[in-house]
Amino acid sequence: MTDAAWAHGVGSCIMGAIDRPAIKELLGLGENLRLHSVVAFGYPTHKSHLVAMQNGNVKYYLDDARDYCVPKRPMEEILLKTL
Repeated sequence: MTDAAWAHGVGSCIMGAIDRPAIKELLGLGENLRLHSVVAFGYPTHKSHLVAMQNGNVKYYLDDARDYCVPKRPMEEILLKTL
């Protein structure tokens, strides 16, 4: 869905840190359904770019141009080395 949206100029954000009980109630989802995540769609008003994570901080912030800076962990921290 996110790739298809981007192909049409629509941005998206996949969210997992959400208030599942409130969203299930709002949408009228039954007890037999489990809400995994939600996706927000919209037309971007500013750009975002990846930056190196500083001091373990993963918080997004705005730069001087009011664009989003998205901190990411270095690849060495994510990949497991095998012998």
